[in-house]
Amino acid sequence: MRLLKNIGRRAGYWMLRGFLALMPILPLGLVRWVGRRVGDLIRVASRRRRHIADHNLRIAFGNELSDAQRSAIQRECFRQFGMLIFESMKLAFVSDSEFTRLIHMDAESERMARSALDEGRGVIFVSAHFGNFEMAARWLAVHGYEVLVVMRAARDAATTELMTEMRKRNGMTAIRRDLAGRPMLAALRRGGCVAILADQNADDVVVPFFGRPTGTVDGPARLALHTGAPIVVGMCARDATGGFTVTVEGVVRADASADRDAELRRIAAETNRLMEVAIRRHPEQWLWFHNRWRSSPGGGAP
Repeated sequence: MRLLKNIGRRAGYWMLRGFLALMPILPLGLVRWVGRRVGDLIRVASRRRRHIADHNLRIAFGNELSDAQRSAIQRECFRQFGMLIFESMKLAFVSDSEFTRLIHMDAESERMARSALDEGRGVIFVSAHFGNFEMAARWLAVHGYEVLVVMRAARDAATTELMTEMRKRNGMTAIRRDLAGRPMLAALRRGGCVAILADQNADDVVVPFFGRPTGTVDGPARLALHTGAPIVVGMCARDATGGFTVTVEGVVRADASADRDAELRRIAAETNRLMEVAIRRHPEQWLWFHNRWRSSPGGGAP
């Protein structure tokens, strides 16, 4: 079984390498179409992931959604994931001027982001596996800010290297989560941005998410308490024009004078709440097939 998994990972790596070589000449529309078909294949091939997605949708929405609505959101979220993989490779080869024509940030979101950055303490940019989260980080890089992306290493070292290479082309510095401590502090001291995806399963703290007690990461909260840097919760959604819309859902600041454990929970709960607002607005763009409630009390039973 291990041998088969290793073969599958290597095959996946070389497939990505092949597509990466073609990206400069492929039109974005075709790249997205291929991504959606790959998403369909992933969905068909993984009964377990389909089950997790349906289970999570029941946890989050209960009886708010019909069976048909849950099925439609589930199907589209796999397609959105496929697009993410191939879009990110394609967009690594477009110029900054081309990129800025594809992406939009509303005036209030830009005001909040720049205000936080102008404080001079750096910014902890928290997002979710939603839309094309990579492009939100690139927006910061295109506008002249240092961006350090905290990433989870892939099981295959060569794939991790490929992901790091693509992020570098998009103007970001990617660093593995287990090696990120000192580089994060240094980037914030320089007034840069540290980008963290904070929506996956964890057992750091238990705070509400979609109305359920949910195991949640507390890394961004700890970093904010340690440095005083504001947390900017932002999302990058695909829009009806074929581009992207970046929104700042809110800015969270740590209170160093408060009880530490209570403040960690408060910050984690507020970041969860802000992410939930965006996910409810575009539920099909979130990664429902991740086992989000695995470490939550009772598994977050619906």
